[in-house]
Amino acid sequence: MTRTSAKGMLQSIAEQAGCSPSTVSRVLNGCKKGFSVKRELEERILAIANSLDYHPNPFLRVMRANDSKIIAIFDPATNSSETLHKAKAAFIGCIRQAGYLDTGKYVSLYNQESYTLPFPVAAALLFDISDTSFLAFLERREIPYVVINGISREGGAAIRHDEAQNVRTAIDYLAATGHRRIVYYYGCRQEAPSHRHFSAEQRPEFFRENLRRLKLELPPDEWALLKPAAFLKTVREEFSADAVVCYDHARTLAILRAAAEQEVRIPQELSLLSLDDEYPLDQLPVPVAAISASSRKMGETAAELLLKLLDNRLPPEERCVKAAGRLMRRKSVICRN
Repeated sequence: MTRTSAKGMLQSIAEQAGCSPSTVSRVLNGCKKGFSVKRELEERILAIANSLDYHPNPFLRVMRANDSKIIAIFDPATNSSETLHKAKAAFIGCIRQAGYLDTGKYVSLYNQESYTLPFPVAAALLFDISDTSFLAFLERREIPYVVINGISREGGAAIRHDEAQNVRTAIDYLAATGHRRIVYYYGCRQEAPSHRHFSAEQRPEFFRENLRRLKLELPPDEWALLKPAAFLKTVREEFSADAVVCYDHARTLAILRAAAEQEVRIPQELSLLSLDDEYPLDQLPVPVAAISASSRKMGETAAELLLKLLDNRLPPEERCVKAAGRLMRRKSVICRN
């Protein structure tokens, strides 16, 4: 039976039994630790599985090894984020102190087939997951996991940026320094919607929400998707923008290049703020103000969540933690009061 057909069979059994596929998987694989089910439901699941001649793959049963002390780290090969690298280092330090070992694997955020494991592990760490289908193989094998700056399903937990608070902090800072014509920049969307990080959708929503809260005029949404040069020219000529909030450091650098080409002085004519704080924003001739994540705290929290999952001590309502960033005041923003 193929992996795809097995997944469909679990779904079919779950629908007939009136429960979730994960409950079916746990019953059929004999999982008892931290899990209980009513006897009548267990018997119903077993009877349906027997009638369909379905038997779990024994290889998948050993993928979640109860005695394993190895935690798999799925590191995106194309991710050069200093924040996530520091968070990973803090995570590794914590799990090693708890008696676990780490093993790494490079994966693609755009290819589900790269998320595989050839040996038993106790748990897993992942980064930047926006599409929960990438977590299906862990869920099927009941491998506990935690996602840093991403989303999780019922078998895992997540620690991510508090986008609402971070955007509010940025807008309040600009408003307090006298800025009234604030625009948001994201840039051209090249990735497919399923691969787009959830923050790409949340940040513009929170941006608009905070401008409305402060009774500031909202620029047209479509401007945020223009190419850097066209964006800068448009917001200055048609909106008289006095500040730009950028989605991340890459977009910030693109705006800086466009500003240099158009001889727009930063910050004298236009203040600039980034919603992340990656290299080299603090090393530029005009250091760029930013919202800086607490990398170490995110890594330590991820380890704490995972260790609790391994001990079955993490209730569902505590499986999503949001971490607010810190405002880094730098020379790219000046007071216009």
